Amino acid sequence: MDQALSSKPLSSSVRDKVFSEQVKILHNHLATSIPGNFICALIIFISTYEFSKQIAIVWFSAVILTSIFRFVGLYLYHHYPDHDKFHLSVLVSTMILSAVLWGLMDSVLMPTDPLAQTLVMVIAAGVTAGGIQTLNANLVASMVYLNVIILPLCAFLLLQHSFAYNLLNAAVMTYYLFMLVTSIRNNKLLTQSLYLKYENLALIDKLSVSNNKLLNAYQLLEKHDQKIVLMNKMNDQLQVCNDMIAAYHIIQSSGKQLFEDLNGSLFMRDILNHHLEMVATWGDSKMLESSFTTEDCLALRKGHAYAIAYPERNVACQHFTTPPNTSICLPLGNQLQNMGLLILHTPAKEAMTHEQIQFAHTFAEVIQLSLSNIKLRENLYDQSIHDPLTGLFNRRFLDETLPRELQRIIRDKQTLCVAMLDIDHFKSFNDNNGHEAGDEILKYVAMLLRGNFRGHDISCRFGGEEFTIVMTSTDIESAKLRLENFRRMVKAGKVYFNEILLPTITVSIGLAEAPLHGATSNTVIHAADIALYTAKQGGRDRIEQAKTHHVDSVDMTEKA
Repeated sequence: MDQALSSKPLSSSVRDKVFSEQVKILHNHLATSIPGNFICALIIFISTYEFSKQIAIVWFSAVILTSIFRFVGLYLYHHYPDHDKFHLSVLVSTMILSAVLWGLMDSVLMPTDPLAQTLVMVIAAGVTAGGIQTLNANLVASMVYLNVIILPLCAFLLLQHSFAYNLLNAAVMTYYLFMLVTSIRNNKLLTQSLYLKYENLALIDKLSVSNNKLLNAYQLLEKHDQKIVLMNKMNDQLQVCNDMIAAYHIIQSSGKQLFEDLNGSLFMRDILNHHLEMVATWGDSKMLESSFTTEDCLALRKGHAYAIAYPERNVACQHFTTPPNTSICLPLGNQLQNMGLLILHTPAKEAMTHEQIQFAHTFAEVIQLSLSNIKLRENLYDQSIHDPLTGLFNRRFLDETLPRELQRIIRDKQTLCVAMLDIDHFKSFNDNNGHEAGDEILKYVAMLLRGNFRGHDISCRFGGEEFTIVMTSTDIESAKLRLENFRRMVKAGKVYFNEILLPTITVSIGLAEAPLHGATSNTVIHAADIALYTAKQGGRDRIEQAKTHHVDSVDMTEKA
């Protein structure tokens, strides 16, 4: 009866407090969101300035004005905090204006340069992920922010009428869906947490019950709130995580705090999807195999969670070396798309509580979405550093990697070799046989490069019919022997196109050693390029190594 009498005013009070708390959370995030957004915009401005100065200046000026408006809104909130609806409307309005600017940049104002486009898309994805995290307290704001930035980008990619752009559009749409689900999930978790917090606090204030009962209830609530906070903290960390290894460490640390009374392990599929390998664990993992197949787990075979409540009545999965008292196996995905498995089990003869089981499901869903996002970001980055035709690394990756390798070999007093490789008479080959046949030749050479050079060597498509090979921890004589073998394989190879044997191809190769022929990326590549020019001048189908004192002014035109 008391509960029925108090339910109406309690509900209204809780709604007001939850709303006020959500507005507070949104404004607290602005202090980091605005500078982060501005820095990302500055990077875009610098990157696009050379392609379109006027557009870049106007766009960046608009970003500056928007940032100022957002800071003004933050100032008003801290000095006049009693008008939540007004402050929320100001925040949402300036947020939408910021999203519109980003939506314009990744669609209508998108630069034409592929590298600049890649940078804009990667930063826009990062800005979206960061913005969604700061707007979790308001689902409408986060949905508007996500749609205004990502959907114009999808429309831009769709209008390019290119397979590569369509493939990238599919990846962006997948990213969009994951962000959509993540935003809804985070908002739901936060809203539930706030309602639970204020409803229970209101009950504690209004109802006269036993002090011990109230204290126990409050302690349980605090523990639950702490878990929600820890869950949100883990999710925030995973959203900005760059690789899976770092994510596993975050999940292991968070799992140890969230399930301190349980043993837990995270398993992920290997590259071939045949086995699951243990990548994170807390508590006692001796009861589990460190590696097993999907057939060993009943949860994976069924495609949904599988729990053991009574070991004498339930069949344990074969990945348990010792049957647990109570356990739950939670697949990260379904039978068709499964990336791994979360296993929680109790020590000794303890039982798993209903709350622990519920929280285990939520924990599994959060890490599944987060790991999917990380994999998607890794795939997007992987696409940006690979040549789509040959599958080799592209020049961007070479520009990022070679300077680091040069610093390392100079520090460790080692050597590396850089080879510039060019297909002889490739223009004439294309004129006589067609560009599609030329593409087959490029793919054939790339296949030989992948098959004949070590995993830690770097094979890149430098541009057109030119390739670059970076051989680490190698001297010039060893490199020359390997390249000579490769040259012979190219010449002896047979390539068919439309069931017709194509003419024999040959390659000319220029070879340079660092730091002997150059201690910087530009100088060693230039030395190898001059050696390549010498090889072509000397009759082609040969290898020439750089001279110790090469002449930088050699005319390099018309090498092909």
